[in-house]
Amino acid sequence: MTKNSKMVSLSYKYTITYTNGWERNLGDYQSMIANIQEEDYLKIVKGVADGLELMEIEDIDSALEEMKQNVIWDDSWHNTNGTRRNSQLKKPREYQKIEMFLDQKTVKHIRSMKNPMEEMSRPEQNMTVYRSDGSHVTLSYKNGTIKYTDSRKQGSVCSMTADAFLNWFVH
Repeated sequence: MTKNSKMVSLSYKYTITYTNGWERNLGDYQSMIANIQEEDYLKIVKGVADGLELMEIEDIDSALEEMKQNVIWDDSWHNTNGTRRNSQLKKPREYQKIEMFLDQKTVKHIRSMKNPMEEMSRPEQNMTVYRSDGSHVTLSYKNGTIKYTDSRKQGSVCSMTADAFLNWFVH
């Protein structure tokens, strides 16, 4: 990682095949988040725009490794049927295969952009809207994604594509 490398959050899903043949996948409404280098994120966007699957994109080994480690950690908190455990496994399971992929909504959004790399190269923009009670809402735009935070709800963050944001707020 370069000294000035920025990190970007990437949402993804996974499927695990254990050595005993059992399979577990992340449900339709859940996803994992990995913090990856911005350079890898841009390679992923370009690859997806070119019609590649996540695992087919070259030179994103560090991103895939970060994602895989997150999957292994998450799996250690779940039973093989997907239910949540009360405590983490002491010994990791043995895996035959771990596949990671972007959800179809993200893929569709990237492929619908006229020029996704231009979209990703736009500078970060921030806007804060203050309420009369002193609280505020902050909107941040970077890499085609808008992040919405509310000072009234500490720790809450909503992240969505710019198109989804506009559809949600502009009727």
